[in-house]
Amino acid sequence: MKRRISRREFDALTDKELGEACFAPVVPLIRAKPDSVKQEVYRSLTDGQRALFMYHVYVDHAKHSAEQFYWWTAHYAAQPNAWAELQRGLNVFGASGLARLMDKTKAALADRIGDAAPGDPDKDEVLSGTVGALYEEFLRCTADAAGRIGLAIRANPSDFVAFEERDA
Repeated sequence: MKRRISRREFDALTDKELGEACFAPVVPLIRAKPDSVKQEVYRSLTDGQRALFMYHVYVDHAKHSAEQFYWWTAHYAAQPNAWAELQRGLNVFGASGLARLMDKTKAALADRIGDAAPGDPDKDEVLSGTVGALYEEFLRCTADAAGRIGLAIRANPSDFVAFEERDA
């Protein structure tokens, strides 16, 4: 399940692109699949790939808008095991800024976890302001996290990629 890649391409990708490239092979294995299949795929990953998986599943959904950020954060916070895995993954990459922001967001949304709906911020001016500010911080933190992920992949390529034979 590791991304097959040439050393040249590996070296040429930006840190953000490298993280995306390493996650890409997993997407068709989980998209629109039952939870049992997703869990099986997750169990088959290396620790580094699991961290990358949790990061991308959360961030790739939450990044599109403050409303999506709100809903996906509340959704993960309502699932203790998923929340713990996401936090563990962020720590694997040293993305402590994003991990702290997630805890801050969870605390700010504490009374809505388990009962959140995507349109909630539109109905509550105070919530909208809080979520908007947290979302802006989220965008900054994810940019930093993407860089840290790329550095971690470069430091431990065998956890994420299989270099093409001609590169060996």
